[in-house]
Amino acid sequence: MRALISNIVGSPRVKLKPYGSKLQQRYPKIYRLISVLRNGTTRFAKETFTFLNLKLKMWKRPDLIENLSWKEVEVYRQVPRDWKKVAPVMLISSFPVLNYIVLPIAYAYPHKLLSNQFWTLEQILKFGEIDYYNKVKHYSTILELLLIHADEKLDDSAAKNFLFDFVDRIKDGEEIKCEDVLELKPILKRPEFELKFLSYDHLFLLEKIENSRKAFDLVKSSNLAYYAYWLREADRKLLIQDLDKIPIEYMYSMCFERGINSRSHSINDLKINLRYWLDFASKLFEFNSNFKREDQEYFTLYLHSKILLRSSINRKTPYK
Repeated sequence: MRALISNIVGSPRVKLKPYGSKLQQRYPKIYRLISVLRNGTTRFAKETFTFLNLKLKMWKRPDLIENLSWKEVEVYRQVPRDWKKVAPVMLISSFPVLNYIVLPIAYAYPHKLLSNQFWTLEQILKFGEIDYYNKVKHYSTILELLLIHADEKLDDSAAKNFLFDFVDRIKDGEEIKCEDVLELKPILKRPEFELKFLSYDHLFLLEKIENSRKAFDLVKSSNLAYYAYWLREADRKLLIQDLDKIPIEYMYSMCFERGINSRSHSINDLKINLRYWLDFASKLFEFNSNFKREDQEYFTLYLHSKILLRSSINRKTPYK
């Protein structure tokens, strides 16, 4: 039995047939483990190859970013983050004998040890919702840190009062719309609100809810700016995309990342909420007129927008 499993998992050219049906009947859990690991590894390897290919092409031609599809942008953004999560499992399982230990453990704890290439649709929803609420619990603290920063750094009393009143409206449960958030553009684009000037605690929590930390870059403001740059690029590509043609697993993940709880909405509501977010991003960065990719003046507002718009991007009724 051990030799059979080793052959199936070890060789990428060997498929589950003709062993599959018998293995599924006699050892359904082992069959499911092998299927998940093989399918996940295949998709993970394919996306890694795509990422490396894009990395090389963009190193030679940085302007190639304009021609990337939404899916290529997603792969370029996500693969390094997936590697950060999966690399320990991949490294340990490459050693003989150890793979028999670490792979079942990874399968038993996929949320912590595996990336979404190895998850089922139900797991994407389940784990996404867990991560969503783990982020939401930091929202109020982040807004308080934003107010503390404004109180310490902002000399304009009118702007300061407007910002404090704005946050009070959120605390009172008022639904904030994208037009309301866009009124903060003149305030949060000021030099005092550049990411590099925010406090360590503020950057730490932003980095935590965005999962933006890079393996070899410990500068939090730099990591967040890089994350915002590519998230903005993904939004720009999705804005011209027919959302009906996006695979459902990508839809779930993209909504969770933008602060939309995919598990509590119908597919139609998800598309409406995601479109609402994309329209907001378009107005924030002026994609249709004065967009300049090198500008980062709205990144601070952008990274806080999922908090400010939480009620508006999680609605279950059509927008008027």
